[in-house]
Amino acid sequence: MRLCFLGGLSSIGGSCLLIEDVDQAMLIDAGASGSPNGYALPDFQSLIPMSRKLRAVFFTHAHYDHAGGAAFLHDLFPNLQVFGSRETLAFLHGRYALPKTASASIVHAGETFALGNWQLTPHAAMHSIPGTYSLSLAAPSGNIFISADFKAFSDPAEIARCTSPDIFVCESTNAGLYAPSLGDAEVEAFLAECIARHREARILFSCFSTNLVRLGAALRAARRVNMKIYVEGKA
Repeated sequence: MRLCFLGGLSSIGGSCLLIEDVDQAMLIDAGASGSPNGYALPDFQSLIPMSRKLRAVFFTHAHYDHAGGAAFLHDLFPNLQVFGSRETLAFLHGRYALPKTASASIVHAGETFALGNWQLTPHAAMHSIPGTYSLSLAAPSGNIFISADFKAFSDPAEIARCTSPDIFVCESTNAGLYAPSLGDAEVEAFLAECIARHREARILFSCFSTNLVRLGAALRAARRVNMKIYVEGKA
């Protein structure tokens, strides 16, 4: 079995992992990356020579850096199977222009499904967007566990032990920093204190539109002190 990162390994954006065996191959994510000059995609063209064995793409979540290239990938490989959570597929169709004609299937956490002679099991992961999955893959040539982006996982190492991986692909922004991130409860308490202290002022608050937990924390804090709220932006 061979793993090849087409993007997202040493920088944020364009995440795409190729997993290839003798008889078949699949992708994990197909992201894009932004720049002042536009956007950049993984080198999907390099996959054309293996088009007969490329079976599917599994989307771990719907952030732009992991899913922004979905429509471009479909243009090259229109018969590619697409897997993801219900929320992720909704984003792929609604935000990233994946055609409704794509062969897309909703998969559920904890339910194993087959791709050729591989067994794939999604696992719910806590991230800043709903419907994030990690993935364990069991194949005759070896087992792989892919954490996907995670903010506060219950215990990714425990899931990895349960799936007995030969390879553990663990990814997260700033994963190389030896320091825990704040939990959502701590962040909400900090936001509430700041907003209450400046309740007479105008407060500008920004975050990813898909970070529903963070948005909810800010809205609850503002309502507690009877601040007027104005929301601008799009998801």
